[in-house]
Order: sequence, then structure tokens, then C-alpha cells
Amino acid sequence: MPTNTRPTLGKFVAAECLQQMRLHVEDLAGPGPVLGAGRMRGAGLVELLGKTGASPSIDDATDILQKALGLDGTRLAIVDDITEDNGTYTVRIHEGACSFDRKSDEPMCAYTLGVFVGAIGSLYGATMTGKELECEAMGDSQCVYRIKRHIALD
Repeated sequence: MPTNTRPTLGKFVAAECLQQMRLHVEDLAGPGPVLGAGRMRGAGLVELLGKTGASPSIDDATDILQKALGLDGTRLAIVDDITEDNGTYTVRIHEGACSFDRKSDEPMCAYTLGVFVGAIGSLYGATMTGKELECEAMGDSQCVYRIKRHIALD
């Protein structure tokens, strides 16, 4: 049983805390560790929900991740939708914690991308890879991720 249950502050911290940790780790070691941490978190969240390898319909997967990551979950982001075309998943989110109050010339949401790579891979029992196509920090209206099977590792 945990000893620090934060009875006053609760389980959430400000997005700024996540951003500072993420930015400093990326400055020291590049985006790889941050992406990997996100991947582990996404897979762990799916495991915690008892959905590992469940292979849900895309609508059910969207619902699972909307609840787990949105307002009633971790509040990482609001999941607008997830679509699938021939094994390639497109995830659209807004109000992402990684891009909160940030401005960038390039995509910067490695942790959030990793969460979706790990979660989708865990839901469907596959090793996945992903790329951020659009980013709120770049002025886009949402962050968009493309996630597909990692052929070399499957």
C-alpha cells in the first residue's frame, strides 16, 4: 500500500511539471527515452484496464482511450477520434499535456505519441511505431499521430 496518498493534492499534477521533465530529459538524452516512457505508460494503462490483446473494434478502442486519457482519466489529452485503415491507425487529439502553452517549429509530443503507440500495440498485441504529423504547438488545431505495425519487430 502506498504511503503517500496525497490526501489534499490528489493524483494530478500541473501539465507544466510534465513538460519540464519531458523537455529536460529530451535536452539531455533526445526524444527516445521520452517516447519509450510514453510507450510503457500506454501499455501499462491498457494492462491495468485488463484490455491487453483484447483486439477491440476501432470504436471500442477509441472509447477505451477517450475514457482512460481524457477528462475522466489521466487528463493527458482529449481523444477526438481514432481511425484505422489497413493496419495504420490515425489518432487525433486536442488539449494535449505535452503541447500545453507551447510554441514550436516542429512536432514536440514524443511522450503522448509514445502513450498511443504503447496503448494501441497492447490492445492489438503488436509492436507498433508512430509519427507525429500535426502538433498544437506548431499552430495546428490538433495533434495527429500515425501509428502502424513495426514490421522488423513483429
